[in-house]
Amino acid sequence: MARATRARAAQPQARRPPRLPEPLTEATQPPWDEPVWSGLELSADLPGESLAGVELRELRWSGRLPGAQLRGVRLVDVVFDRCDLSGVAFDRATLHRVEFRSCRMSGAVLAGATCEDVLVTGCTLHLANLRQLEGRRLHVVDSDLRDADLAGARLTDSRLIGSQLDGAEFSGATLTDVRLHGSSVLRIGGVTALTGALIDAEQELPLALQLLHAAGVRVVPQEPGELPGAPG
Repeated sequence: MARATRARAAQPQARRPPRLPEPLTEATQPPWDEPVWSGLELSADLPGESLAGVELRELRWSGRLPGAQLRGVRLVDVVFDRCDLSGVAFDRATLHRVEFRSCRMSGAVLAGATCEDVLVTGCTLHLANLRQLEGRRLHVVDSDLRDADLAGARLTDSRLIGSQLDGAEFSGATLTDVRLHGSSVLRIGGVTALTGALIDAEQELPLALQLLHAAGVRVVPQEPGELPGAPG
């Protein structure tokens, strides 16, 4: 019995989705005079706006926020649905039970952010800055992370599946129970940081070649006479 209990405890916890009340109150403008924006179906466009000091809670947002500043903002039970979040600064933000659905997030900055129970699906994060990000149950699905920077990121019980990871930088990253199934993995920077990641058979060869290159192993033609008994 004790052995079975330990086995169950070793199973990773499932990602927890956002908990949104029903119905949400529809709004085209945020409540600027309130420190917590909560219970809203928000369709506001806030390009370049600063939301410093605001907390987002139990909220669904659809709109354009390119270049918006959300540094250090706390987000709990929030869904971004088909938003333009290109260049948005989420650095040092705290995200709990947050979902990004079909969002444009090219160049977004999540450096130093804490992400727990976060889903990113059908999104574009080309050239996104995820340096030093702390992710637990961070699930990235069918998304574009080409040339994204994950240097120093710490990912646990997470998924980067069915996505484009070509050219992504993982130097100094720590991956614990991270699945990469179905993702493209060409030109990975800091490829040795993927040690311990879980992959599928189709990813085995491209990653093996990159690991050999990182280890300094080279393929060169054999010179005549190198083998015993070979003609000179």
